[in-house]
Amino acid sequence: GLRLLAAAASGLLLALAFPARDLGVLAWVGLVPLLLAIDGQPAAAAFRLGWGAGLVWFGILLGWARSFGLPAWVALTVLMALFPAAFAALCAWLADGRRGRLLWTAPLLWVVTELLRTAGPLAFPWGLLGLTQYRVPSMLALASVVGVVGVSALIVAVNAAVAVAVRARRPAGSAVATAVLAATVIAAGVPAGSPAAPAGPRHRVVAAVQPNVDPRRPDAVATGRPAASLVCTVCGAPGSGSAGAAQVQAGLALEGAVRARAAGAQLVVLPETAIPADVGADVPLRRALARAAGGATVTVVVGATAPGPRNVAVVLGPGGEVLGVYAKRRLVPFGEAGVVPGDRSAPIATPAGALGVLICYESAFPAMSRRLARDGAEVLVVLTNDGWFGDAGGPAQHAAHAVFRAAETGRPVVRAANTGVSMLIRPDGRPVARQPLETAGVIAAALPWGGPPAPYVRWGWLWEPAALGAWLALGGRRAWPAL
Repeated sequence: GLRLLAAAASGLLLALAFPARDLGVLAWVGLVPLLLAIDGQPAAAAFRLGWGAGLVWFGILLGWARSFGLPAWVALTVLMALFPAAFAALCAWLADGRRGRLLWTAPLLWVVTELLRTAGPLAFPWGLLGLTQYRVPSMLALASVVGVVGVSALIVAVNAAVAVAVRARRPAGSAVATAVLAATVIAAGVPAGSPAAPAGPRHRVVAAVQPNVDPRRPDAVATGRPAASLVCTVCGAPGSGSAGAAQVQAGLALEGAVRARAAGAQLVVLPETAIPADVGADVPLRRALARAAGGATVTVVVGATAPGPRNVAVVLGPGGEVLGVYAKRRLVPFGEAGVVPGDRSAPIATPAGALGVLICYESAFPAMSRRLARDGAEVLVVLTNDGWFGDAGGPAQHAAHAVFRAAETGRPVVRAANTGVSMLIRPDGRPVARQPLETAGVIAAALPWGGPPAPYVRWGWLWEPAALGAWLALGGRRAWPAL
């Protein structure tokens, strides 16, 4: 019973470390109760304890999934809990009663479970442990070298050190573990001496438009104007009155472009399905958007739909010409059934520079932004519609990913969200402007441009083969006799 209670305590601590509770410091000790509970236990018992911790953790973390129905929330929670369950079982199995092994097996196994969560067609990289440190400059600087998964590994290593020292009941070991923990927490609170990547030689003024239309309500009101229901980007089906929604949304997009023009923006980004219509085929609308944004070098990126159906971002030049169309490639598992995925992922050349476009869920995948930066993207633009989350923790959790994508790539990020949170983020991962949740507005700021990419862009791909290879090598020593 005490072991089960300890596992549940770990789940609670981990859940509280993430947005919107934002008690990130708890992540540094959140796994300690679980690691103590599985000490000396067989793999099967450790699996059950890890699963219990996972049920509490993801049950709270994914509370926003209840907006899609109770069965969806329960199913997602149960499936995600399998990863900490597997982590606990493998830790107990590989440790084989030797507590010291936990110091290196725990970080390695945790990295492997997180990498597996980002791979395959059913990938769901939500709740990566490193994301709890999205407000800590020193951890963002570390992410520029090892990525968010590397930050997760450090957190788990500290948890393992504390657990081993406590379980061994050795004052010296406990003192060392406490000192390591204290030093890590203190370092986490001290701003890094230099940005994650050098600032670029120039700056560009960028703007993100947040219209704030609730896609769940046909009678939603945005900035004082009635809005019909949008085309559902989750299921791909048009809502009632979708033609009227397109007209209202077009008006809001034009208003936002005018406000961005007043701020002197050279790049204007509107959110996912900002206009739920085929903008690429609507020449008058494209020209109107370009005129509203103004200027001979202004680029407009607008979320729209396209035949297929496809969820796209249309990039417009100063005259309303189409500079490029990006179709969302990484679709939400089960949620976007019927939507046709795109087949191209390359930066789009514009007067504002080469743009790397990510739509909604794609910003949660480090590999996608890393490849765009490697291929020459000077800025990452993230278009999303988080209105489906409501005001639960989902929007804040999703926004944390964009902070790490900036730090990992050394590229500025412009995040335009329909209902929030919209952000303008420096290449070192520090937001310089944000539009609060469920408010309408336009944010603009000058961001550094043109600096070298972060080290993680060049060698971050090594994480997967290195971690999986090390796990197979270590696990093979015990697995081979069993086979």
